[in-house]
Amino acid sequence: MKHILITWVLLLVLHAPSAWAERNLEGAWEGALDVNGTKLAIVVHVTVEGDQVVGKMDSPDQGAFGIPAEIQEWKQGVLKFKVPSAGASYEGRWDADSSSIKGTFVQGMELPLTLSQASGKPKGMTITGDLSPVKGPWFGAIELPGTSLDFVLEVTQQGDTFSAEAMSPQQSKQKIRVNAMGFQGGQLSFEINALGASYKGHLSTDQQTIQGQFSQNGQSFVLNFQRGAYPSEVNRPQTPQAPFDYSVEEVEVANKQAGHTLAGTLTLPKGDPKAALVLITGSGPQDRNETVFSHQPFWVIADHLTRHGYAVLRMDDRGVGASGGDFSSATTADFVTDISAGLDFLKQRADIPKGKLGLLGHSEGGMIAPMVGAARSDVAFLVLLAAPGVPIKDLMADQARDAMKAQGADAATAQKAWKDSVKRNAFLAKHSGQSDYVEQVKAYIEQDLKATGLSGEALDSAVQSQAASLTTAWFEYFIQFDPKVYLQQIHVPVLAINGETDVQVAAEPNLKGIKAALAGNKDVEIKAYPQLNHLFQTSSSGAVHEYIKIEETIAPQVLKDITRWLDQRF
Repeated sequence: MKHILITWVLLLVLHAPSAWAERNLEGAWEGALDVNGTKLAIVVHVTVEGDQVVGKMDSPDQGAFGIPAEIQEWKQGVLKFKVPSAGASYEGRWDADSSSIKGTFVQGMELPLTLSQASGKPKGMTITGDLSPVKGPWFGAIELPGTSLDFVLEVTQQGDTFSAEAMSPQQSKQKIRVNAMGFQGGQLSFEINALGASYKGHLSTDQQTIQGQFSQNGQSFVLNFQRGAYPSEVNRPQTPQAPFDYSVEEVEVANKQAGHTLAGTLTLPKGDPKAALVLITGSGPQDRNETVFSHQPFWVIADHLTRHGYAVLRMDDRGVGASGGDFSSATTADFVTDISAGLDFLKQRADIPKGKLGLLGHSEGGMIAPMVGAARSDVAFLVLLAAPGVPIKDLMADQARDAMKAQGADAATAQKAWKDSVKRNAFLAKHSGQSDYVEQVKAYIEQDLKATGLSGEALDSAVQSQAASLTTAWFEYFIQFDPKVYLQQIHVPVLAINGETDVQVAAEPNLKGIKAALAGNKDVEIKAYPQLNHLFQTSSSGAVHEYIKIEETIAPQVLKDITRWLDQRF
């Protein structure tokens, strides 16, 4: 399962074509965007070159300087600019009393932005202790629920001055300034204001690793660093390479029910397809290839199946890539309508065989496939990869325990993580869907946090932060979900497979649950693969942080088995 919690603030890109009419604003102007309590410094530099106004912008907290800026208008005390590349705009008015420009920046939400004459250079990093032992590049992975997110840290020294920058390569190549860092008693700590995040970890005796916790929005996640440069150049030998012996067609799929269009790729074999499949991604915003750590598992699957005679449609999730729609407000039930639209698209094509449309879903996609199959009579088969077979509240508890084990935690620590998760998930699932869900969640979190000694404003802030991620529409729907309800309605052929080292959707309980739910189905094949993880890579531990290190995108035997199973029926 993949639901990424880290939020990166989009850079503002301005560009300036017109001259100033009423006031000379040459110089540097600074302000700050307040994004959900996180302050993001902005500095705009304005210079006049002939009859042209040239702008450049700095975002110090993100380590970005000299960004070209475009100013549209300064007329009758009103400043306007827009940011086409980010779908953003700004309108501000000169305020003589404060000698500043007060206005609103709009980018999906309205954010106040006041620009005042810059008072000086951005502040440097606050340093505690001697940072020499941690100088240099480090990389690791934040262990989020159901997935991980690469994280890079670099501590540099110039003379007696230290500075540090961080980056999440999968989300952005933009470096983010570290605002405070300390190293005392073997413990490293740092803060990143632009992310509202902090970290605490302990440096190993050989100074090659740091084990610790990354905190953001009141939640903490394991982040273990290893010394060295991030492997930006990775080998992915299974990624398909042209030329292809099949056709590749870029398509648009209209979801009339939701009112948006999904962008996708349809691969068609030479000759008549044996059957057609729609691929369904896991949780979190995913592109059509289900790209993660430079792996493109859906591209690999589509290539293999199409080479063996099957048509395959894969689509960017709503609001991702070239697809329209809003991902952030959607639930699993909303994604069902996107996949259903994909089926409708294939049914309208003359080159797709009638009555031979199926679904292949991975992780949360393995939840969605039975939901679509239960709602439609034209789904001919299902292929479920690492799909939930037990209630999500139970799956997430197993996930908490198994992830701790994979990270090297002892049995007692892992078991405590499981017990804590069972308790919390049971509460959340019980109140999910009720009108007072948000209030109940906040009360529960407050009770938990009080036991840790938090109080006052710190307690209130932590409650609000944790509640934010647990009260989204997606999570509230997700936590109460029981896949059995839909699996029991499936009477078409089903292939359900999982890896035995999967720490995100444990193989044994979930395959057992799927088998039980499909007891009335006469055509079901279930298989567990030794030493395969959640991505179906060969892995002895299954730990999420290994995904990027493993060159294999998906074990060849899995591809062969899916094709063999399909060939037996088509």
